[in-house]
This record gives sequence, C-alpha cells and structure tokens, in this order.
Amino acid sequence: MQPLPAEVQELVDRQKIYEVLTTYCRALDRCDVELMKTVYWEDRRDEHGVFDGNAQQFAEFMDWNLNQPSTDVLSEGMFKALAIHGKRDRSDPIYRR
Repeated sequence: MQPLPAEVQELVDRQKIYEVLTTYCRALDRCDVELMKTVYWEDRRDEHGVFDGNAQQFAEFMDWNLNQPSTDVLSEGMFKALAIHGKRDRSDPIYRR
C-alpha cells in the first residue's frame, strides 16, 4: 500500500487524536475505568491535579474517587474548542488509540 500524502495523513492523525479525546470524555462521564485505561499507554505518567503517577493507576484513582458515597462531584468531560497542533517528530504520545 502506498503511503498517504502528508496532508491526508495529517487529517487521519488529527481524527485519531480527536477520537482519543472523546473516548476519554466518555470514560470520565460514565466512570468507566476500563475504557479510561484504553486511552493511555500502559507505561505513561499522568500529572492531574491531586494525582501524579502511572496513567493506568489514574484511571483506578478516578474510579475510586468518583464513586465515593460522600463525594458530591459532577464529572463531565467535554471540550468546546479543540485545536490540535504539532508535528509527529515533536509530539509526546501520552494518549493512544
């Protein structure tokens, strides 16, 4: 198979990033720890407010934190304006899909 033209490949890459972001939001909205784990590389680190550690453990932390009976937390993952910038050779692949 022939490689895609650079502009087409950029569109494909942007769509994949968008899909990871929307999957993250869906996992957060549904408190779905297993779905949340799918958006991270297994060996990545997440610095997320009070949490700083392995990204897979962050998914477990969010599951535990959002399901506490005394927690009055409204979880809503969303973004209103999305701009995806960067070049492949300079990106740091924190998220995956």
